[in-house]
Amino acid sequence: MAVQRSEEILISIVVPVYKIEETYLYECLNSLKNQTLKEIEIILIDDGSPDNCGKICDNYAQVDNRFKVIHKSNQGVSAARNDGISLACGKWLTFVDADDWVELNMCKSIYEKAIQLDVDVQYFGGYHNFNDLITIETRPFHQDMEFKNENDREDLQLMVLGRDYKLFTSCKNGSIFCNTVCKLIKTSILIENNLRFDLDLTHGEDGSFNLHLIENCNHFAYLDQCFYHYRMRSESANHLYRYDAMERVVDFVNVVEAFKCEYSKSEIFEEGLMCRCYDLIFENIYPCYLHAENKNSILNKLILFQRTMSRDPFKEAINTVKLRNFPIKLRIKTFLLKINAGWLMLLIIIVLQKNNINRKRLF
Repeated sequence: MAVQRSEEILISIVVPVYKIEETYLYECLNSLKNQTLKEIEIILIDDGSPDNCGKICDNYAQVDNRFKVIHKSNQGVSAARNDGISLACGKWLTFVDADDWVELNMCKSIYEKAIQLDVDVQYFGGYHNFNDLITIETRPFHQDMEFKNENDREDLQLMVLGRDYKLFTSCKNGSIFCNTVCKLIKTSILIENNLRFDLDLTHGEDGSFNLHLIENCNHFAYLDQCFYHYRMRSESANHLYRYDAMERVVDFVNVVEAFKCEYSKSEIFEEGLMCRCYDLIFENIYPCYLHAENKNSILNKLILFQRTMSRDPFKEAINTVKLRNFPIKLRIKTFLLKINAGWLMLLIIIVLQKNNINRKRLF
């Protein structure tokens, strides 16, 4: 049965909760509870968390009826976010991760800007916080921007794939476009187009979601202010051992290839996808081949890596990228991959790691 949507709730905030350190969860929930915009609801999806997280969520709901708690068996973050979308009663919706926190004026600022411009999606900047000591701003642009024509749509989708839409080089500051957070979305667009996270994807599900979101919207804006604090933790899911990390990349590429065909995307989109696939090689070398829990011998790691790089989509991605687009260290790595000597590149990285040498600085 469809949920009755209230005219009084302006923003629904969807927060999946699973095995979060209590201090982090309190910081997150307090930053939402104390928002200067009061016409909000905070939907907490307790995804079968085996600790005290569910009880903490219930405690907030008991003292503030804007908190709504759903307890369920563990199905993963994508299913939790989908549940949140289905339950949302606000005119607008945004996502927050339970180990992050936001500025107290976030909702008010992004809502007022979205209403002023009458957009479908309002993007905004954020911070990457490392061990509560280092804070780096994440801003893809240095001024407020609007996007509302067909070329803009493809530009934004290339940003989702992690590439600067003008220079076609890696654009790390564009992460707000490919992540789930740092955006305010008209709830009606999600409901009317049945936009949900793909439960079959275990890597890149946020990227796939954002590609479909952009495809179903016409007017976008970026507010050049930072409101979201993304906590960078060594124990996060991004740092876990993933023996099948490269297979997950293949699944993501296949899903985006299907998207490309369904919506007749251009050759530049295909090139952007291959460049994204290439970037994912390096993002997944550590969790797949270098993690301490990988007990394969060095020889087996080299053989498996070389075999993987010799098959599509990785082979096509390696052939697609251009050496001239990269700084010298990445150019050397790319050259080794292009001459089918990826095993040598991996061996150098392993040797540097074993000798406690900063591989990012040297190679």
